[in-house]
Amino acid sequence: MERLTLSNLGKILLLALAALVLGACELEQGDIELIDDALLVNEEMPQEVDPPVVEDMCYATRVEQPEAEITRKIDILFVTDTSGSLSQERAAIAEGIEAFVNELPEEADYRIGVLLGHGSKSKYSGHLYKSSHHEPIVLDSAELSLNDIQRHLKNKLTKTKGDKYSDGGEEGLFSLTQMLKENNLKCTQESGFLREDAALAVIWIADENDICARYPDGVTPVYDPNKIEPKAFQRDCANVTPESVVAGLRELKGDLPLLIAGITYNNVDTVPRGGENEVGYGYLETIAINKGLSIDLANGDYEQGLADIGLLATKQLNLITRVKLEKDNIDKESIEVWVDGLAAPFEYLEDTKEVYLPEPGQDRSLVDIKYCTVKPTPTPTPDASPTPAPDVDPTPTPNPTPAPTPTPNTDMDPTPTPTPPVGDEPMDIPDDPNL
Repeated sequence: MERLTLSNLGKILLLALAALVLGACELEQGDIELIDDALLVNEEMPQEVDPPVVEDMCYATRVEQPEAEITRKIDILFVTDTSGSLSQERAAIAEGIEAFVNELPEEADYRIGVLLGHGSKSKYSGHLYKSSHHEPIVLDSAELSLNDIQRHLKNKLTKTKGDKYSDGGEEGLFSLTQMLKENNLKCTQESGFLREDAALAVIWIADENDICARYPDGVTPVYDPNKIEPKAFQRDCANVTPESVVAGLRELKGDLPLLIAGITYNNVDTVPRGGENEVGYGYLETIAINKGLSIDLANGDYEQGLADIGLLATKQLNLITRVKLEKDNIDKESIEVWVDGLAAPFEYLEDTKEVYLPEPGQDRSLVDIKYCTVKPTPTPTPDASPTPAPDVDPTPTPNPTPAPTPTPNTDMDPTPTPTPPVGDEPMDIPDDPNL
């Protein structure tokens, strides 16, 4: 929209003053047009961008970013390690929730829940947590002030229950997997959380790995003096992986925005020495798979970290950040992306055939994606045309039938004695060369 500038406003005032001074005198047509131009409000149309030209075996996909939010509803789930070593950090995270909320879209309808990272031997595993009977199980922005939400969240994150069978509550992946099971999911949704029409943000809080994590090659786990983690892994983690957790969350939310973030140790060089502090393996993989945001627990500035997570959540609420490609057998090296006609960064998620857009533009931006499919290797096939017969003489000459070669009788003398002719006349008998 074209703004009414101070310069144009000044011209209008001068012309209006001139009209008053001149009284009945009419303004000239040029002056009237100047006022009209100054007051005219023109809608700025998005710049026309031609779609990319595609060749054989190639395709183009165009997406226009929406003018307004896809949804203003978002559920925020904190999944926390309940180890005593994390008490101070959990309190600081609760106090920084205002920074997260301030980055959400205006008038966002948000709800907050807390899930303890407990294993199969805990009654809290897979269920939303409240620290007292008088505390709401879901913190609803439509019913509570921000101060009340902050107070209740601090209670939930600091007045936690322990789980000695999961080494203090270090099974966030397992507990979230349990929450997504049919009966637990039904209970959670009946409490007003994990709404079917709301976006979802999952935020891990931990000061070491998840028990169900698979360590990267070459990484030696921090020694567990209680030797609880191996037993818990055997008991709960056979079918629980970062990949399975992300798949379950995506199945739950469908096309709605899904953000996975975490406040964990994410750098081996900044992990404090002593205790069982460790990089958040398991949690970090879920964040990477879903292209989320990892905040280093060692940083200590959780307010800024939560603000960054809130900003990313808003971007995913407002804009399309994933585009699914429809064709199969995609040549990932051929993919190109433009936003409003300018080349843009992207990442291809091969498992889901999605193009992830870290910089998706703004309202009404045009996103163009060009890609090709892999050309199949031709398989040699036999020539279907008949093989021409060799030239043949139209009147073939019959081959004479050879006379059969007599088979000698082996019972007879190989050199028979000639029989003399009948009669008195003598007969010349040739000399035998063998004599």
